[in-house]
Amino acid sequence: MDSAGKTEGYCESNNVPDGDPSRSRDGGGSSYDGPRAWSVCAAGFVVSVLIVSCSQTYGTIFPVLLDEFKQGKAKTAWVGSLAIALSMTFSPVAAKLIDRFGYRLVSLAGGVFAALGLFITSQVNTIAMMYLTYSVIFGFGSSCVFTPAYTVVPGHFTKWQSTAMGLMGSSNGLSLAMSMLIKTLLSNYGWRVTFMAMGGFALADAVIGGIFFVSNTREHKSQPSKDQVPINSSGDVPLWKNKHILVCAFASFLFQFGNTIPLVHLVRNFI
Repeated sequence: MDSAGKTEGYCESNNVPDGDPSRSRDGGGSSYDGPRAWSVCAAGFVVSVLIVSCSQTYGTIFPVLLDEFKQGKAKTAWVGSLAIALSMTFSPVAAKLIDRFGYRLVSLAGGVFAALGLFITSQVNTIAMMYLTYSVIFGFGSSCVFTPAYTVVPGHFTKWQSTAMGLMGSSNGLSLAMSMLIKTLLSNYGWRVTFMAMGGFALADAVIGGIFFVSNTREHKSQPSKDQVPINSSGDVPLWKNKHILVCAFASFLFQFGNTIPLVHLVRNFI
């Protein structure tokens, strides 16, 4: 960014024919829309299913925690609600970490951090401690897993980008199907073992993200290489000054107030 506050980007000087999205512009021999791109998409899909299931299925565990700690619906429900909220709130932080350290390292560290929070949660004896271990520690870790999964995929596609992101979006729905597995674990082994199993999901995410989340661009390089030429994008508007993005973000904020309530309270009425 220059002194006038204008954003400056860079592009490769490689001679890539126009209209040929199958060839990489990162000089690394990779390809857009190719096998590696779809492997990254598949990895992102699995990672999203596993990490989101650790938070979106809290409603299945909720009745058990009510009976265990007897702290009331509101206090117990806030544990899961905060975990979901903080996983989104920490996304800008996760994005900054990605800019600094890259997709793989952030995803790996986030998976380990999320697993740590879940493992500790399995050993706590009070709801108050769950606010720290599950809501905060797991919430931050899950953000560092979820954010790379959704931001690494678009850079690998041009022609099939919409399809790839549609598949990523469908992972949220599939994660809700994991509630059946969570219910089985609860019935047979109890809530402590269930949280430990979810910690295993997070560790699996760490491994998958650490292996597959490879950038297809040089967007994380802070300095241009000799093969790059500067592009002045002075027409860009900062996100916080883009009224369309602000309206969309505010609408999404309001939507989430009602969207997650059934996830927490609905199960109680069916057991």
